[in-house]
Amino acid sequence: MVVVETKLEALKKLSQTDDIEDALFKMGMELEGTENGTAKVEITAERIDMLTPEGLARAIRAYTGKHSEPERPKSSGFSIHVERVSRPFIACCVVRGVSWTQDAIKETMNAHDKLNRNYGRQRKKAAIGIYDISGIKFPLKYCEEDKRKIRFLPLGGTGESTGEEILLNNPKGVEYASLVPGHRAPVIKDVAGKVISMPPIVNAKEFEVTEKTRDVFMEVTGTHRWTVETLLSIISSSLEERGGRVETMEVVYPEGRAITPLTEWKRETITADYVNGIFGTSLSAQEIANLLERMLYKASVSNGKINVLIPPYRSDILHKLDIADDVGRAYGFHNLVPETPKLPCTGSVLDMRKLSRKASEIMIGFGFQEIMTFVLTNKKDQFEKMNIPAEECVEILNAKEGGISIARKRVLPELLKALSFNLHRPFPQRFFEIGDVVSVEKSDTGASDRKCIAAVVSDSRAGYESISVPLCGLLGALGIEFKLEKTEHPSFIAGRVASIAVNGKRVGIVGEINPQVLENCGIDNPCAAFEAELEKL
Repeated sequence: MVVVETKLEALKKLSQTDDIEDALFKMGMELEGTENGTAKVEITAERIDMLTPEGLARAIRAYTGKHSEPERPKSSGFSIHVERVSRPFIACCVVRGVSWTQDAIKETMNAHDKLNRNYGRQRKKAAIGIYDISGIKFPLKYCEEDKRKIRFLPLGGTGESTGEEILLNNPKGVEYASLVPGHRAPVIKDVAGKVISMPPIVNAKEFEVTEKTRDVFMEVTGTHRWTVETLLSIISSSLEERGGRVETMEVVYPEGRAITPLTEWKRETITADYVNGIFGTSLSAQEIANLLERMLYKASVSNGKINVLIPPYRSDILHKLDIADDVGRAYGFHNLVPETPKLPCTGSVLDMRKLSRKASEIMIGFGFQEIMTFVLTNKKDQFEKMNIPAEECVEILNAKEGGISIARKRVLPELLKALSFNLHRPFPQRFFEIGDVVSVEKSDTGASDRKCIAAVVSDSRAGYESISVPLCGLLGALGIEFKLEKTEHPSFIAGRVASIAVNGKRVGIVGEINPQVLENCGIDNPCAAFEAELEKL
């Protein structure tokens, strides 16, 4: 959960709602309390459109039936020309007629700071800039220049400085200097050559937003285009709640042009049966469409289907289930009536769970210790250390931690990693794990998971027999007919490895671990291991 702080009276005014606490509760959020007139609201982390006080007020106003969506942005006639830059993407717009107060400026800057830190990954992925437009001469240019030649008076500075000096002395420059390595840094300049900003570090003092400001220029720069453009949609739409009128700008890249902020609403189609099947309700298609209007969508009914338009700032909508969740929030989860499932059966343990439990008990009886490792891992542990060529796998987009970048395809590499962390423990060591592995697949989610069992024996005398005996005992105790067939595998010693076949299909592998793999993992003792897919046994 994320906490948004805003003046309570300002929130009431923007949302046109007096009972803020009740509205938030029904929406699935919470008013943590107020202190010196400032309200602290806990919102769900995926609703980044509500991280600004204006976005939060808009959501409350829509929920209470008091919101009307403004007209789609018109063109400002302005453009920005982009050269080859290390932070290659930028999205811009103009917002006119904004009513600013000192509190409004402070809340806006605080909201932008939260978005920069969280959604923008400490400004690395995306960073926001906002400026008084009155002194800016269009068109603009987004380029890179030598840090020693960049000169302007930065926010928080006392005099004109070079880019190099800003990175050494300015508080923001010191904090984010690592984002602009090398001798050059990105800059935004107007047609007169004035430096407006050195993103993602600091803006020029000359264009600072004050209470006298009415028209602003806004930009978001970053390394991920979708994030940059989505973030601009969120912050620009928030200023509409303060009376602003958003105007688009043309971004001219070397390879093409773009209009920002995004103005097209995404389209999705759902049915009443889909929603009612989730919540156990009997809502009509029109009733569902009406509920969606309270969650900032536009919805209409045609041929029994509900056509849903999703606003650009609702970046959290990734699946039909997200839309159905909003229907539930608008309907009120407290209004759902619990019912006994109308099924001609009673609940029971899944067959796979029964098999897993039985296999676990057998392995423990053979003297193995059960462990649980992480499903998220990295390519080096899964492939490189195992002498396996890299394979297609489920990857985490823009993974912040290099050691956690993919979903594992095998359990055995993680058992070897666990062994490498326990070299100071007495030997022999016998570990096993029953866990999920994930593979890429053509489906709604793009992936599927399977249950596997893997075991490893580590000892100075560990050999093929050390692991084949417990494997045969396990399969025999489970009543499974199998064969061990000669095979080759780069993770195992040639001539000391076999495939596990059940009903003529290969379901796993068993053998002595290749010494090169052991060296890669930092393990001194010989090891023998097996891994098999439980679902194929």
